[in-house]
Amino acid sequence: MGVEEKTGKTPETFLREFVESKKEEVQVISQCKAQDQGIFTRICLETIEPAAQHGEGKKFRIQYSLFWGNGIDLAVVMIAGTLEELWPENKEIFNSMQGFELIDMKRFE
Repeated sequence: MGVEEKTGKTPETFLREFVESKKEEVQVISQCKAQDQGIFTRICLETIEPAAQHGEGKKFRIQYSLFWGNGIDLAVVMIAGTLEELWPENKEIFNSMQGFELIDMKRFE
């Protein structure tokens, strides 16, 4: 909450700059275009990053899901990842993080 108030950047600009800086540091597997999800808009980035603490040559595969509020000064970052060799068995779990509901708006209808 209060991203623009605290950073001087809109939540969208703040998150897009995060993605661009991350892309300069790591290997990018994929990136998705902005997707309107109602209250939020989502972008994503999937990367391969060093996991030196797990042994020489080990790497993490990480999925970043980044959301900004549509008309709300709010940003949400969800990060899911595992060692690269474990990705296939966990992929469906990580894919479930591509969207969420902040509140169930149907309760107010």
